[in-house]
Amino acid sequence: MPDEIRLTIQVVVSLLIIFGVLWWMWRIPGEAIRGSVAAAMLAFVSVWFGVASIGAAAWLWWTSVPQFWAVSTVLIWAAAISTGLLALWTYRHTPVDQMPEEVHLQRMQARLGVALGLVAVALWYIYMITRFSGLPTAPLEAPAAYLGARAASLCSAENTRPHTYNPLS
Repeated sequence: MPDEIRLTIQVVVSLLIIFGVLWWMWRIPGEAIRGSVAAAMLAFVSVWFGVASIGAAAWLWWTSVPQFWAVSTVLIWAAAISTGLLALWTYRHTPVDQMPEEVHLQRMQARLGVALGLVAVALWYIYMITRFSGLPTAPLEAPAAYLGARAASLCSAENTRPHTYNPLS
């Protein structure tokens, strides 16, 4: 099975599992809540995790060490989305007309945190697709013999250079 098909199947199955868990979470019985300190903190933290995740995803484009930042970005946007969804989940059984103004603002904060996390997800995927694509980067009109000879000449040029220690390089 080609890698592209395997990766597509893995992503689709992962999304089905995530949506299944979210669907199940919203089905758990509970009572209406008029206010929660935990939900307020989760909503507040979600927005800041969302901002940090967009910053980390944008930093991927300029850093020289993208491996560390790619993993950090995934962890930060996962935290933004998770905390936002948990804040929204807290008030899932509270009717909208019975919510105080503070709860409406907390829900808006949580939605904003989830939205910022999803923007960071999109930036991360765009970066990964454009930078680590399996597409060939050589020009199509260049013959394979030329590319092979050029690569061999570059390797031989590196091997013939004297090896010196330079702490600044």
